[in-house]
Amino acid sequence: MGAIPASDMFAGRIRPSPAPGGWLWRCPGCDSLFRHPVPAEEDYLSLYESVDCGVWQAGALRKDQKLVHAAVTRYIGGGRILDVGCFTGQLLCGFDASYEKFGVEPAVTAAESAKKKGIHVLGATLDDVPDEMRFDCILSIDVVEHLLDPARFFRRALDLLNPRGLLVISTGNPGSFAWRYVFKSRFWYVTNAEHVSFPSKKFIDGIAREMSSSVVETTNFRYDDPGLLRRSVKFAGQVVYAVSPRLYNLIRGRGGDGSRFPSIYSLGVFSDHHLIAVQRP
Repeated sequence: MGAIPASDMFAGRIRPSPAPGGWLWRCPGCDSLFRHPVPAEEDYLSLYESVDCGVWQAGALRKDQKLVHAAVTRYIGGGRILDVGCFTGQLLCGFDASYEKFGVEPAVTAAESAKKKGIHVLGATLDDVPDEMRFDCILSIDVVEHLLDPARFFRRALDLLNPRGLLVISTGNPGSFAWRYVFKSRFWYVTNAEHVSFPSKKFIDGIAREMSSSVVETTNFRYDDPGLLRRSVKFAGQVVYAVSPRLYNLIRGRGGDGSRFPSIYSLGVFSDHHLIAVQRP
């Protein structure tokens, strides 16, 4: 699908040296997209350990988190809920006391913050969850795009669900027209060095069937509502970046954070995310 420009940003922070962007590939079988090459798994995970609590925060539940909360309460009336990549526990705190709240989180300071909110943090990744534990709901919100092996993750998550348990996934939608057919490897969502996997609805549906489960809900949505003026500016930035990342960088200038490579965040410009709920039988 094209070359991905190099970036010195990772999880909102400047890296000591720029990382090669690699290439964006599309699977003709399931229409998922993915970055290649990628770092070794142990090196990739270690980059998250030092992420501080100031990254990926919001004062209230974001639009996508509200959609997640509504989907969960439609199917699950309480019980054990596990948030994979719970960060500081903001999303879990939106559920009432009928839910027993668990999380996994690789960022050390964020995990400590979640624990202080009364969330049972079981480890850094889903592999740290004891095999005998079962949950009524597992959340994967803005996580799948960070995983080197999403198929393995989905199988593990579905295996940890109780009967009629729900897996809720929210991530970038590789079927988005602007992404798939227009901007391709220079779409803003791909420029984040930590984004490596972009599973399609078809891919997730196939894993669900393999695990004797079914997709019960799919919602395509715009991640944010930035307003007409901000949306126009972000759209213009996306177009300039697609034409020439170097030109975009010259226009943007060297930011106060010292960034040297383009960092483009067109949140809310396109309907480029999807929420998918999978239920066990």
